[in-house]
Amino acid sequence: MDPNSSLATAQTVTHCPVCGGSRLHYLFSVAASRVVRCDDCQLMLRNPRDLAAVPGPAAAPPGIDPAATAREYLDLLARYRDGSGGRLLAVARGGRELLAEAANRGYEVSAEEGTELRRTDRDGGFEVVVLHNVLDVAPDPGGLLRRAHALLAPGGVLLVTSFSFDSWLSQRSHRRWTEFHADQLFYFTRATLEPLLGHNGFGQIIARTDVHDPVGGAVGGMVFLARAQPRRDRPKLSLVVPAFNEARTFTTNFEKLLAKEIEGLDIEIVVVESNSTDGTRAIVERYQHHPRVTVVWEDRPRGKGHAVRGGLERITGDYVLIQDADLEYDLEDYEALLEPLVRGRTAFVLGARHGGSAWKMRSFAGQPVISAVLNAAHWFFTLLVNVGFNARLKDPFTMYKVFRRDCLYGLEFVCNRFDFDFELVIKLLRKGYYPLEIPVNYRSRSFAEGKKVSFFGDPLTWLRALVRLRLEPMDPLENVVRQRQLRAETGAGTGL
Repeated sequence: MDPNSSLATAQTVTHCPVCGGSRLHYLFSVAASRVVRCDDCQLMLRNPRDLAAVPGPAAAPPGIDPAATAREYLDLLARYRDGSGGRLLAVARGGRELLAEAANRGYEVSAEEGTELRRTDRDGGFEVVVLHNVLDVAPDPGGLLRRAHALLAPGGVLLVTSFSFDSWLSQRSHRRWTEFHADQLFYFTRATLEPLLGHNGFGQIIARTDVHDPVGGAVGGMVFLARAQPRRDRPKLSLVVPAFNEARTFTTNFEKLLAKEIEGLDIEIVVVESNSTDGTRAIVERYQHHPRVTVVWEDRPRGKGHAVRGGLERITGDYVLIQDADLEYDLEDYEALLEPLVRGRTAFVLGARHGGSAWKMRSFAGQPVISAVLNAAHWFFTLLVNVGFNARLKDPFTMYKVFRRDCLYGLEFVCNRFDFDFELVIKLLRKGYYPLEIPVNYRSRSFAEGKKVSFFGDPLTWLRALVRLRLEPMDPLENVVRQRQLRAETGAGTGL
């Protein structure tokens, strides 16, 4: 066999480079090349890959002005960084306009072609690294991101551009999409590229999918902005525990939390006590000096949502899980809920209270009518969320919401009661995080056992929240800019 032939350099991929999964299933062939999909994280890639093909410069799609696109990229970068200038390293296919515009804006520009980032750590200290249309042609995209992380100064900014298989044009064209050509190795969507960034040391991620085409993003461009985060030896899980009038169950539940160990993860517990009247506050005081525990004391009850928001402002972990102080949910489900996040399969998980083989929704002993009404309300509001926000969720209102902490970056929350469940899920959806739902164990408690949902009052707040969240604009980057300005003016900020 000719050693220079493409067959001699073909490489069969056995594991997904995003999540490490081995379930790579054939979809179709394009130009005698197989396209497969990872069944765990849904990444699409060519397999086997012809590593002899050297990617050429990425041509701008018809009708796109490269200079205007470069200005838009750097405008986004300036808003994210709050300024321009500093050392910028660009790894790019083409991108001459981007490099020229960066130099015009005061950056000290260095450039590399290819996908290997050959510079050593001694060449590091860059304020900005740009990966322009190279991540989807890199044989090892995770390795390229780790090299970029090593070359960035602490808190340095990464800018990634890529084509997206999420776009209207790619979905409509399917296997006839113009990006199914010999250069491309990976076909990223927002849902597969964002966990890859988080899994390789980047946080505070802002994604934009409308930069190439202002009319619907049909061309399919994505831009990601992220900051290099310190790498932990062990990731940390933050548990947020709102507590109000839970004296009957708090000690039992909290002792289980303190005893909980998860392989490979450290755990911190942030308890928010809302000035209970049944003795819960005195019980929480017994735990306030435990090394795993941080206590936030509220002077009066303002609602579960307000308590959770207060807890989210104090967390320091990589992953977040909200845990009520009652006994409705099973702590043994933690491992199953966290596994997709730790492996990088997704950034957001919901623990669905129904699914699998058992009905686990509300079933109150001796109160069949109330149980039926609450279950019907659950399906009604779930339908409103799915229709209003283009989702296919089964249980958006579960207490078990588990996500990467940096998913909250650029989001602002205002809801105080149980409408916060709606606000959190919907704002994560609107930011681009579509959750993986995993069935969990659930034992509903009745109103006699301490359930605090108002049977008549809370549904009205849920309807108001749904209407407001459907109509109000949401721009996470604009929120970041506004919060930064507020901190500069007052020394304090709002939101998360």
